[in-house]
Amino acid sequence: MTTERESDAPMPRKSRRRPLAWAIPVVAILVFLAASALRQISLGGEAARRSIASELGALTGLPVTFGGGRPEFRLLPMPRLVVEEVVIGSREKGPRLTIAGMTADLDLWAALLGRTEIDRLVLLAPALSVPPGTAPDTSLRKTFAPFLSRLHGLGDVEIRDGVLSGPNPADPAIVSAANLNLSWPQEAAAASLSGTYSWNGQPVRLGFRLAAPQDWLEGRSSTVDFDMTSPQLDLAFDGTASADRRLSGRLQASLPSLSRSLRWLGDRSFAVPEIGPLSIAADVASEGDRLSLSNASVTVDGFAGRGALDLVFPADRRPSLGGTLAFERLDLDGLAQALAPLPQTPFEAARPISVGFVRELDIDLRVSAGEGRIGALALTDLAGTVKLTDGVATLDIGDTGLLGGNGQMRVAIDTRTAPPALKGSASMRGVEAAGLLSALGLSANTLSGVADLSLGVEAPVTNWADIFNRHRVAGTLQIRSGAIGGLDPQALRTAGSDIFDPDSATALPFSALGAEIASVGPRVTLTSLRIRAEGGTIEGSGLLVDAANTADLEGTFEPAADPAADGSQAPALTKPKPISLRMRGTWPHPAILASASADEE
Repeated sequence: MTTERESDAPMPRKSRRRPLAWAIPVVAILVFLAASALRQISLGGEAARRSIASELGALTGLPVTFGGGRPEFRLLPMPRLVVEEVVIGSREKGPRLTIAGMTADLDLWAALLGRTEIDRLVLLAPALSVPPGTAPDTSLRKTFAPFLSRLHGLGDVEIRDGVLSGPNPADPAIVSAANLNLSWPQEAAAASLSGTYSWNGQPVRLGFRLAAPQDWLEGRSSTVDFDMTSPQLDLAFDGTASADRRLSGRLQASLPSLSRSLRWLGDRSFAVPEIGPLSIAADVASEGDRLSLSNASVTVDGFAGRGALDLVFPADRRPSLGGTLAFERLDLDGLAQALAPLPQTPFEAARPISVGFVRELDIDLRVSAGEGRIGALALTDLAGTVKLTDGVATLDIGDTGLLGGNGQMRVAIDTRTAPPALKGSASMRGVEAAGLLSALGLSANTLSGVADLSLGVEAPVTNWADIFNRHRVAGTLQIRSGAIGGLDPQALRTAGSDIFDPDSATALPFSALGAEIASVGPRVTLTSLRIRAEGGTIEGSGLLVDAANTADLEGTFEPAADPAADGSQAPALTKPKPISLRMRGTWPHPAILASASADEE
């Protein structure tokens, strides 16, 4: 009981004063620091403003000036300086950054001790412009390299409604409506950049993270995570990179049109065909001016392929692309349409065909496909090369299966001549004649048999009207064991007229057909024709078709000799008279006139 009473007894007065004794020095220190801060405030924000100007100048290596009215400065709850009309750089030399307003959040303890340390910087409507006569990328890189290397001194930077203008003041801004957050809290910490902006009129969302920014700036590798999305280009990279353009990692890119995307990126001088949509996913590795894409999945205009690509961007010559791609299916119509779009109206036929890209890029690409198509011709097991070298573009299909046989094709466009010229050749062996005519838009009943075809073509590459009117074609056709629909064997032996109708029930069987064809523009001439049939031999020549779709062919039918009267194989005593033939009229049903020849032997 005595113990409890003693514990409940009041504490001595000296014991109760100990906490207060400790508190008094702490309060005194705080009062001193507050007084120091108030002294800074009493001096106005000028000291802080001068300190920030000095720090920004040291970071950028450029002069920093402030305009506008008196700066706003507060100490609590967080030291903050607000200034207007900030200018970094000069009008005469290098890039110039003007900022409508800047808010700097400062470190509290540093401010209490009279120092200025920036924790966060907010830039309102910053506008970066490059003087005329300077290269934007080189000038920006040289100017802001020191700033980037010391960016961790700022901690966080927020850009609101930023603008980047090119050397020509009359041009629209390259970047506008930039709302970005840049964070690099410490030298050894990761740096990140994220936000949105408008590039050449299109919205862009950006995410970028650099695990070791200081290593990257000093030329060593750092892990990089990059992601950009926009209507014209989606791009992602995950791997390692260094500031000297060394890359290693996984790259993904997709774009709706190669030419439109390049123009959007700003390269308007580099003319490429309207190829797209295009996407690629590949393991990427770069060293110097070479970029290698391995284990690549490529989709071109909806056709998926796999392979490997190498891109080289030398400083002293044209960039080049090489490699191999294997597709399950590849239609060549899209490529032809990209190179020379077919006109939809008569006015478009006079539109110039652009071939400037042939002189700006070197390509050596090997391509294969399990199946494909060119026009109405179905292709199988296609293998070929696409080359652009020294101003000459070449498509060479070394072998492909078609119409039950095989074929080859080579087309070259030479841009070194004036005007640019196309030369091509094609051959088919063992193909179905009926299928060939059907692919050309003609009745499949016109011809049957097994055909061999060889063609050579020349044309100016100016516009489609010139190509149509001035192209030249020379070719030979051989068909074995076939028939010509619409020709009645009995009608050839007697004088009279008939209408050619390949869809009728009549047909002329033959063992061999040989023809030579030549054309200039829409006028196609049959320079020679020889048909060996059971009943005789037909020979002829003339106009096969012209722009009015008319025909005018002349020839003779030499009937085979009749067997001897006794049934032996001895020749008959009399030889049948030749029959004169003329085909004249409008396709698909010209008239055939047969008459007895005036010559008798």
